[in-house]
Amino acid sequence: MHEQQIPATVMMPIDMLKPYPRNKEFFRDLEGENYERLKQSIAEKGGLYHPILVAPDMTIVSGHQRWRAAKELGFKMVRVEVDPELVDDDSKLKALFECNWGREASPEEKRRNLVAYVKKFGVKQGRPQKSGHRDHFSGMYLDDIAKQSGVSNKTLRRQMRAQNELIPELRKMMDDGRVGFTVAADTIASYPEDIQESIASLLTEERHYSDREIKTAIAQIEREKNGLSAQLEQATADRDMLAQDLESTRADVEALRRELETRPVREERIEVVPDDYNDIKSQVAELKEKNAKLSWKARERDTEATYLKQRLKEKEAERTDPQAQKADRIFTDVCRLESAVRKFLSEQSGRTWFLDYYDELDVSDRNRCLKTVMALNDWVQDCIRKLGVVQSEWSSTDDGRIVRAALSPVADTEIVNE
Repeated sequence: MHEQQIPATVMMPIDMLKPYPRNKEFFRDLEGENYERLKQSIAEKGGLYHPILVAPDMTIVSGHQRWRAAKELGFKMVRVEVDPELVDDDSKLKALFECNWGREASPEEKRRNLVAYVKKFGVKQGRPQKSGHRDHFSGMYLDDIAKQSGVSNKTLRRQMRAQNELIPELRKMMDDGRVGFTVAADTIASYPEDIQESIASLLTEERHYSDREIKTAIAQIEREKNGLSAQLEQATADRDMLAQDLESTRADVEALRRELETRPVREERIEVVPDDYNDIKSQVAELKEKNAKLSWKARERDTEATYLKQRLKEKEAERTDPQAQKADRIFTDVCRLESAVRKFLSEQSGRTWFLDYYDELDVSDRNRCLKTVMALNDWVQDCIRKLGVVQSEWSSTDDGRIVRAALSPVADTEIVNE
């Protein structure tokens, strides 16, 4: 049975210590006020309160910032804790991580270090078993790693998915707080890279997006992609079916041609027309016509399939073009406004009969009616003002068009009612 050796604490010349080369690979040096506060604390105490953890070869495993500060303050001797088990690079790296889980770091640094630790030291399946000795290299359970790093098992798994499966753009959005950690790790990370790129292209505003907004964006992307893919599949299937019909027709034509060629020729010079000659001739003509139609339809389906493929590519490109996204949103809102106004006019046009009896209403009812109509008028006038339209400059023609009066030699502007 392996017995764990107890580290020894001793005073050691500061110049004998050497930093661990891989420390800066995972942890940044303290700077600014934080570093100055550390130096002030060491100076006030007259030395280090917590000893520096070192390996037998005097490599610093934990305490690089305290060693640096003490050296700058001019200390010649420092307290160190020599761990005799830190004999190789793996044991030093493992201790480096374990001693610095609580250190201040950015979300990106914490996640990267946690995933690097899991990847380096392996993960066992199942749940941890009680053991009386320390084993660095047989692999660790996720529950053990989560407990050491101060997070839950679920959070650890999410950190691993976010680091390994999210594209860099979405990881940065998550670290900046624009995308929630849970929805990024549980939902977005489950999609392939092309869908993730489309999601990132929609989240262009510098703000936090709610989980509902993100899921709505994902649903929109899936609908568009599935819709175009279904159209392409249908066009391809129709084209293949027409190609089969065309091939079958060509085979029928060839069979009839061979039948005509193999008919016996009468030796008599008398020209005799077979009884079914005209029927066969008519069938050949019909098959030729059917062949021509099928060829045309096949070419038409090929053209349609090519167009749908191009549209699919354009849609993918539009999702990465902010200007196209903005134009789509404006067009959608205009269509919705037009639909709402048409519906309002259709439903409410018959309700104006009571205006003929306006004078017979009570004062309060007249005021309420007037306020309602004026509110509608204010809204219409506000729309006209925002469009830069002067009502007196426009008039309707006999054919239903809306035209602008000529104010200069330039040709009249007109709006054609669709």
